[in-house]
Order: sequence, then structure tokens, then C-alpha cells
Amino acid sequence: LNASTSGLGSSENENSNKEEKLFFSYIGVSYSRWMNSNSNEDEDVLNELDQEWATSFQAKNKAIQREMEAIAVENKVLETEIEILNKAGNRIVNLNKKKHELNSDIAKFNGFILKLEKTIKKLTKIKDEKILEHELRSKEFELNL
Repeated sequence: LNASTSGLGSSENENSNKEEKLFFSYIGVSYSRWMNSNSNEDEDVLNELDQEWATSFQAKNKAIQREMEAIAVENKVLETEIEILNKAGNRIVNLNKKKHELNSDIAKFNGFILKLEKTIKKLTKIKDEKILEHELRSKEFELNL
């Protein structure tokens, strides 16, 4: 890419052209005023022109400085947003890990519940058998008496 086709180069090229135009305008106006003045006024005319151009450049510098300050503030805001988003991203990752761990715990508890239910069935069957056995013994005892 060359300066005339890229976005940044194009902007830099435009700024360079503007500065060249300003410089040549300054030279042209200086020359014209110098040509139209008499020799006594030469220094005053040139000093006045220099002061006008200095004031113009100071105003442009102030505008550029304000723009740079605004960009710096915007940059700080964007950096803060990026930091918040990075923290949020880490939080999301941590929450996803926690979700996975909790889902794993749920699966383990469900397996444990199934084992307990089987154990309860076995113990209930044993209890029912013992009750039945006890009832049979009681009946036998009554019959034997």
C-alpha cells in the first residue's frame, strides 16, 4: 500500500497538502504585502503578517490539543470498558466451570439416590420377611400351646 491508497496515508497526505498550501499562502501573502508596502513599512508589515500567522497556528494547535485531550478521554473510557469486559469474561468462564462442577455433583447425587433407593427396597424386603417370619412363629407358638 502506498500513502495515496491507504486510509492513514491518505489522511497524512491531506494534512501535508494543507500545510503546504498554508505555507505557500503565507509566502504569497508576505510577498504581495511586501511588494505593496513602502520600505518604511516593510518590517511592520512582515511583523504584522508573522503575528497573524502565529495566532492562526496557535489557534489550530489549541484545536488539535483539545481534540487530542478528547481522544485521550475516549481512550481511557474504552480501556475501562475493555477491562470490565475482560473481568466479565473471566467471570463467565468461572461461572461455566462452577456450572460444570454442580452438574457433576447432581449426577453423583442422583447415582447415590438410586443406590439408596435400592438399599431401601432390600431393607424393606428383609423387614417384611422378618415381620412375616415373626408372625409365623407367633402363630406356631399359639398353635403349639
